[in-house]
Amino acid sequence: MLSECINCGKDESCDRVTGRCNFGCAAQYYGDNCSKECDRACEVCRNDSGECTICQPGYYGNCKQNCRNICNDTLRCDRIYGYCRLTCGSRKYGKECKDACPLMCGADGNCHKETGECLEGCLPGYYLADCTGRCDKNCANVSCEVHTGKCIACPDGWAGVECEKRCQNCIDNVCDQDSLQCIRGCIGGDCVEEEKGSNALLIMVTVLFVMILLYVIVTLVRVKHQHLNTE
Repeated sequence: MLSECINCGKDESCDRVTGRCNFGCAAQYYGDNCSKECDRACEVCRNDSGECTICQPGYYGNCKQNCRNICNDTLRCDRIYGYCRLTCGSRKYGKECKDACPLMCGADGNCHKETGECLEGCLPGYYLADCTGRCDKNCANVSCEVHTGKCIACPDGWAGVECEKRCQNCIDNVCDQDSLQCIRGCIGGDCVEEEKGSNALLIMVTVLFVMILLYVIVTLVRVKHQHLNTE
């Protein structure tokens, strides 16, 4: 009566007389006849001794220490030191995920595992990689660019990086944030008015230049062609 090879790895074959596996045990087994199960925290163990060589997710060292409390449940940690390999749990960072992310990180408050930089921007009113910068109170809605701190927009009548400059004699008190040019025109003609139609003028000059250049090229080709015909 034939017996089945038990818990054998690779091609699941074994010696026809002794029943010993030809290519070692399956990942979760060890011993002479592969009848012993590896520790439940092991993903792979040595065939002879049962010593863990790869831990299950959440275990490290000799696979007895559990790192699920400091790493996300779905991620592995370093088998020897227990460092989380990818990201930490909510609002934590560092090799052992013991450091708190900056308080002003936006969205879910998570930050980069190694640097501590906020992953999804800052809460309104803050900027910089770690969200420690405060947007100027002059900014509209106290909102600014996350990298530079420049106000995203200014209240009516104000302009500049920190909305610290007043618009001068502009209709409806509206001017460009960077140049301070009046967008809707000046009151009494005494202001810096936005240059209108400058882009159209530039396009016209460019088109005219291209047309002249083409005319010169065509003329030269014709002259050369006539010269060759006379020869």
